[in-house]
Amino acid sequence: MSTLKRKAIDDVFTKPNKIIRKVLKDQSDQTIVNISHSDVRLFRKSMYETRRKLILTIPKSIDEAKHQLFSNQNDIIANNNEQFCFMKNNESIPIFTCYTNLVMLCEVREIFADGTFTYCPAHIAIEESFPTAQIIACQFHLGQSWYRKIQSNNYLLNQYKNNTEIGLWLKYFFGLAFLPPEQVDDGFVELISIAPTDNHTFTDYILENYINKESQFPPNIWAEAPINNTRTTNGPEAFHKHFNAQFYHPHPNIHHVVDVLTNIQAETALKINSIKKINSITLEKRLNLKKKFLIDNWNAYDKGDITLIEYLKIMGIRYQGNKI
Repeated sequence: MSTLKRKAIDDVFTKPNKIIRKVLKDQSDQTIVNISHSDVRLFRKSMYETRRKLILTIPKSIDEAKHQLFSNQNDIIANNNEQFCFMKNNESIPIFTCYTNLVMLCEVREIFADGTFTYCPAHIAIEESFPTAQIIACQFHLGQSWYRKIQSNNYLLNQYKNNTEIGLWLKYFFGLAFLPPEQVDDGFVELISIAPTDNHTFTDYILENYINKESQFPPNIWAEAPINNTRTTNGPEAFHKHFNAQFYHPHPNIHHVVDVLTNIQAETALKINSIKKINSITLEKRLNLKKKFLIDNWNAYDKGDITLIEYLKIMGIRYQGNKI
């Protein structure tokens, strides 16, 4: 029983049944013989009673949860002993961060964010909240969207996978994302002029949704000549995927959420320390090596050393969409 109580305290958000089974598994046969099935219910009850002494009452509404956070924000501490929760009042949105995180945030040149907009389209939400913001699409997700369209047509997908003349031509379209918005029309026309097929399923989709000025995603959102800025939100999306995987049901209580966030913060602090130890010049060299291919080919096209169609072929093949 003492072992179960200790484990119930050490990991307050793991279900008692799971802890009990794990402990029973590690016991000897002789110990198991001395335990009856009815004892399990008593173990579970005792574990719940032990936990109730450690954690606050689980709130039954959002208002109750926010009130608890506001009242106890000074006691929510990160592993470096810095305050980790901030609320101006009971109605404000809880902010989970610490001084060390904010210092790092102030030192970076670019900030990437990921969000799920259930009730309002993302673009509209951003425009309303940040009217001066420039909306720029993630190149990785653009490529995935185009690739999924190719996947929806078995004939085109087969050509794409086998690198036939048609398949290579389809891949050239992915190079359009590396042109200035005002040159996308010319690039599209160039690719259509060398079309090896009359199947316009993919090209009509690109034209209607990404090329026309009235399209949902015009070129000024997703097309840009190669520059030194990163254009992918894979980092924050990976964080959210990892964060969501920490919960066993869709509506965890607020105490469990805070526990997960503080545990993640411990790893975040380690990452920040690692970044500080890396020589900034070395880090810059690494980034430059990754972007050299982009910049070199753009300069070659911009200077007239290669044609528009040659540029699209090079970039399209290199950054073609793939199944993930």
